[in-house]
Amino acid sequence: MISSTLQGMAERFRRPSALAQIAECEGAPLMQAQAVLADGEPPASPLAQMGNDGHGFVASAITLWRDSADSTPIQWGEAIAMACSDATAAGLDAWTVRCIQMCADFARDLVQKYDIEPDNVLVEHPLDMAALGFAAKGTADLVLVIPGTLAVVVDWKLGYVDQGEADDHDQTQAYAAAAAETFNAKEVLVWLVQPRAEKAHRRTAATYDAETLRANRAWTVAVLNRSRSDAPQLHAGYGQCCYCKAQHRCPEAKRFIMDTREALHVLGSPLDGEGYADLISAGKLAEKFADTAKDMGKAYIMAGNAVPGWKLGTPRATRSVVDVPAALADLEAAGISAVELARNDALSIRVGGLPDAAEASIAGRIVEKLSSPPLTADKSTRTRA
Repeated sequence: MISSTLQGMAERFRRPSALAQIAECEGAPLMQAQAVLADGEPPASPLAQMGNDGHGFVASAITLWRDSADSTPIQWGEAIAMACSDATAAGLDAWTVRCIQMCADFARDLVQKYDIEPDNVLVEHPLDMAALGFAAKGTADLVLVIPGTLAVVVDWKLGYVDQGEADDHDQTQAYAAAAAETFNAKEVLVWLVQPRAEKAHRRTAATYDAETLRANRAWTVAVLNRSRSDAPQLHAGYGQCCYCKAQHRCPEAKRFIMDTREALHVLGSPLDGEGYADLISAGKLAEKFADTAKDMGKAYIMAGNAVPGWKLGTPRATRSVVDVPAALADLEAAGISAVELARNDALSIRVGGLPDAAEASIAGRIVEKLSSPPLTADKSTRTRA
């Protein structure tokens, strides 16, 4: 019998952003709760913190515009510029600041498109998730409401992981169902905005009517109920295991890797697509497991513990320019042009970070080279427990 204490700890891992993982591995919340109970809370990822910081500055731009409507109105451009300036002063890199600007610009465009009143522009707004089976409330980054008719939910993703498209994203589906409950909306439009992704995925939308929302609600409740059963099953695979906090302790993940390795050694190459799916998943999971193991071992040694056969090497120093715009201004003042820097291989242009107008102006000088296609997860053909 699973203790109520452990089930309570597991609730924090039953959240909208984890729905895809739980759907594929119903035992994931409990396994992660056990890992945290045994190992303590893992350190927060610097990249995750960068995303959290970015969210805060996008929110500040929107609220600055909204809250000034009843006094001395601040125009959108001024509000966005102030938020970006604050982000730069806080030490965020130029690309992240650009991502903040892109998100705030998109929020402005949506508000203007639907002619939303400032009072109906809701930032970091709690959604009632109880009807979907969640113990805690969810928080939508931005909600625009046309009372009784439409709710527009926007989810900012400022991290480096491509989240795919809105219509195949379990978290946005859950938010849509919760928004329909919270605002009594007949229709919900959800936007997934991820400015670091490829251009085709930077802004994608999905529309949900009442029938679709009912189906999403029933599916979400069923997924969460399975995870709360007395004996939720563990199902290993790269998609559900790659970011799991219990990966290093999970017996099913280890068995999956070893069984696939043994099958390859004894039986040879897989015979069909399902076999290759397991082979690829196990291989990618083994890579992730190796990275996790190395990071944990390094942290253990850095804490002053001895590990037979291993020690810390000498750190390699790297140098980089912190404030690129200011550095370029200093170089220009010294008579060193950007062209001269480029000729000495000291300057390059990241095409993906260029504004559309800038990219168009140098389109004739951009060369596209295709690498070997990477292996990526195909959510449309994934199998679920």
